[in-house]
Amino acid sequence: MGSLNPQRVAHKVIEKAASNEIINLGEIIASVGYSKAVSEHPHTVTRTKAYKQAMAISARPLIEGLQGEINRLKEAMSTKDLTKEEYRTLIVALDVLTRNYQLLSGGATERQVFVLPSEVLERNHIEVIEDKSKDGSTKPS
Repeated sequence: MGSLNPQRVAHKVIEKAASNEIINLGEIIASVGYSKAVSEHPHTVTRTKAYKQAMAISARPLIEGLQGEINRLKEAMSTKDLTKEEYRTLIVALDVLTRNYQLLSGGATERQVFVLPSEVLERNHIEVIEDKSKDGSTKPS
């Protein structure tokens, strides 16, 4: 029973992608009944086995269609004059299609950088440089 909500999220994501709507995972997750804490961290749902299985089964034709459109747009862009407004429209369309493709196929839609605690310590480490005075004593500078 616990795996129904991730499946519902997957089906809503597929519906929105198929109708070219903007996909906001947080909103979709909240609409299915998850708490605000879960909707603020969509990966807790999208990394579940139930979500991945539902996406793999239901989204395959849509994913293949998106990949075809992405390839078609790339080809069209290679022949366009970069100074024309139509090229800007193609870029926006390519961006939306690529994000939806990544979302549906399980790829990353944003880049998250994690800093390890040891790296933080190294960045914030302040060395005390000793200054040797003429009398031989040392004192921090």
